[in-house]
Amino acid sequence: MIQSMTGYGKASAEFQGKKINAEVKSLNSKALDLSTRLAPIYREKEMEVRALIAQALERGKVEFNLWIEQTEAQNAASINGELVANYYKQITDIAEKYDIDEPEDIWTALLRMPDVLSKTEVQELTEEEWAVAKGVVEKAIQQLVDFRKQEGLALQKKFEEKLDNIAALLASIEPFETIAAVLAEENAEPGGCAAIYSWSGVRPQPFGTGDDLLHRETGHQRGETASDQPPPLLPPDHGGRTRTR
Repeated sequence: MIQSMTGYGKASAEFQGKKINAEVKSLNSKALDLSTRLAPIYREKEMEVRALIAQALERGKVEFNLWIEQTEAQNAASINGELVANYYKQITDIAEKYDIDEPEDIWTALLRMPDVLSKTEVQELTEEEWAVAKGVVEKAIQQLVDFRKQEGLALQKKFEEKLDNIAALLASIEPFETIAAVLAEENAEPGGCAAIYSWSGVRPQPFGTGDDLLHRETGHQRGETASDQPPPLLPPDHGGRTRTR
């Protein structure tokens, strides 16, 4: 089956509150020219991803992306409660000791203290998560392959139409090849001189030889009268075609 080298595929899946996305697209190229971009958690699986793509596509300039969309809860920074309590105790103790009013918005002040807010630590890739991510990768690749096949069917249809047109044109010139063969056979002369034919219907009729032409030309040069000359090549009332071979 003919396959186009251009195509696009995308797939996604949910896993423990995160959305795993894969996208792959390809353009024309004589060999496989592959570039990949993977989320940090999946970079250890890059060679496996490349092998999956190379096995399915073989050729084309291919770009592959695998990334994660986190939920708002996962993107939110965590608050270090113990550190907040420690900062609060220090603030109240200092305020009491030095007779300083506590801040009106003490929570804002506490949240601005160093290391109170911390990002969620990067998790290690588990076998369960990779199984889901790999399925997303394979689905995106398969979508691209299906796209290529659809494009290939369209190309095949175009090729078949062009071939049918060529076959019809070849069939239309076969009668002319038969006429040409008849002319070649009947024009052959022992001395190698070609005859001049006047078309009458389909089958050509001999009108004169090369020797006749030479006689007419030399007679004209000697001043012979029109009555002494052979009939003209194209009489005034002749409505057909004249062909010299």
